[in-house]
Amino acid sequence: MVKVGDLVVHPRYGAAIIENVRTMKAGDGTKRYFCLRLASDKDKSIVMISEEAIEDAGLRTQLLTARTIRKIMRETPTDLDEDTQSRQGYIKTQFQSDDPHDLVSLLRDIYWWDQDNRLSQSENKTRNALLDTIENELAASQGVNTSVAHSALHEIIERAMDEHVAAVQPVEPAEIGD
Repeated sequence: MVKVGDLVVHPRYGAAIIENVRTMKAGDGTKRYFCLRLASDKDKSIVMISEEAIEDAGLRTQLLTARTIRKIMRETPTDLDEDTQSRQGYIKTQFQSDDPHDLVSLLRDIYWWDQDNRLSQSENKTRNALLDTIENELAASQGVNTSVAHSALHEIIERAMDEHVAAVQPVEPAEIGD
């Protein structure tokens, strides 16, 4: 069960802190609501979730860390399908996942695809949404602002892509006499 002060990730709104619990009138009685303040630097909105709906809200308390992101980004990328419709179906499914591993894996796979292929407008939009989501979560988990998380995330991505490129480049055979 979550409590006031917990950092959580809402599947739709991203990282948030449970700021307080409010009791409000509802019909003939009262209802208790958990108030989640979004962690985004851009949007400090509050999302209210009723106490009885909190278990089904899809909140997770395990936030992505730089270490976890680095580990996932270093895993072998999945080659995305050449067929645009199949590729975009896969991207949509992964993007809607509640599993943070799926989101970071998708980000890795899109960056890998972009090494040799041109991203469609839709794919580029998805990549940017993934970056925002993961940056906000990383910022919340590390207690930093999103610009620091942005820099850290892009450094992780760049290193991982360099490692993947190096892994697939053929090794030149040594000349006889070397």
